[in-house]
Amino acid sequence: MVDICFYFQVHQPFRLRRYRVFDIGRSTDYFDEAADRTIMRKVAAKCYLPMNALLHELIERPAGGDDPGQDPGAPRPVSRSLCGGIRKPA
Repeated sequence: MVDICFYFQVHQPFRLRRYRVFDIGRSTDYFDEAADRTIMRKVAAKCYLPMNALLHELIERPAGGDDPGQDPGAPRPVSRSLCGGIRKPA
């Protein structure tokens, strides 16, 4: 049996808030956390969660071939910035 490794990469950038010239020296809050949270939830609901459910279903399915009980395995590393964005409290 041939081993195949699928590699998926996900990324969610941090959004910058509107920062005006008058904010210089008064605020160092550069990121729009509310927009990040809203967009992350939308993307997760439409993309990440359905794909993870599909991968989970495929991982749980027997591999077939010579050894029906063989677990094909599927590593799922994600970027540190994505994990940080997901872990932030709502």
